[in-house]
Amino acid sequence: MWFDYPMQLFCRFLNSYVDFENKAVYFDTDEFKDNLDVMMQMLTISQKNNTNELFDGLYINRSFPLMAGSYSYYQSINETPVVFRGLTKSKDVNSAHIQVGYAINNNTQLKERALAFIKYTLSDEIQEIGATASGSLSFPVNVSVYDNAKLVAGSRTDDNNKIIGIDNDFMKAYIDIADNVNACTLYQDVSHSYYNDNVIGDIVDNYINKGISKDKFIRQLTSATEIYLTE
Repeated sequence: MWFDYPMQLFCRFLNSYVDFENKAVYFDTDEFKDNLDVMMQMLTISQKNNTNELFDGLYINRSFPLMAGSYSYYQSINETPVVFRGLTKSKDVNSAHIQVGYAINNNTQLKERALAFIKYTLSDEIQEIGATASGSLSFPVNVSVYDNAKLVAGSRTDDNNKIIGIDNDFMKAYIDIADNVNACTLYQDVSHSYYNDNVIGDIVDNYINKGISKDKFIRQLTSATEIYLTE
């Protein structure tokens, strides 16, 4: 299944200029207009060149060991991957997508058993499998397993059995962002949330693919969002 990483970053960028809780919109600011040009350039280049860059929004399912392996692959074909998270309104928010979550139904008669199961999934043994062996957990919530995932990544080897290591700009940047995650989202595919699909989807498509003007895009984006926030 094709997952359009650049479009995910573009939608996340747009969403960051909407305060859904306080029903405020910031599309008419100079900062948004300047950043919009940068994000559009990113989209245009990625679509034109059909590139394989590693776009990373921290909701992408890649553990530290897998990222180290990806870094090695790009180095082997004489390319240098760069962690590009896109632009957002707040410079202090590092968000992560919740990949796996559990909850206990308040009406269940098996609360103690359910809680025991959750504790089991948070154990070193199970979290270790997800974070290092299978690589299915990008950032495990078990702190000791999270730290060990860095060690495992640092000992990964390439096809020539040479240690890749994490002492490079790419992995340092990725780990630094992961270490400072301070927000989370339930959406992996941001572009297909209700707001992005049903409220502003056609407007965004007209701007990206049909060439409506930047000013018209911002007017339509603002109007549709304000109506949505007051419904």
